[in-house]
Amino acid sequence: MDHDALRVKLDAATLTDEEMDADWDAFEDRFPTFESEDGAAESDDTEAGENSAEEVGLAD
Repeated sequence: MDHDALRVKLDAATLTDEEMDADWDAFEDRFPTFESEDGAAESDDTEAGENSAEEVGLAD
């Protein structure tokens, strides 16, 4: 495995401070919005703390 080449590619994919500070609402949201059976739109946005580490499989 070429560690140096991998590190260069990972560094290129890392967001800069300017990108992190950007207005994220200005970016296109390419993920679809789904409608539930009752017709209400559902999103993947979850409030903080809604999913514990255990629920997403991260608990030891």
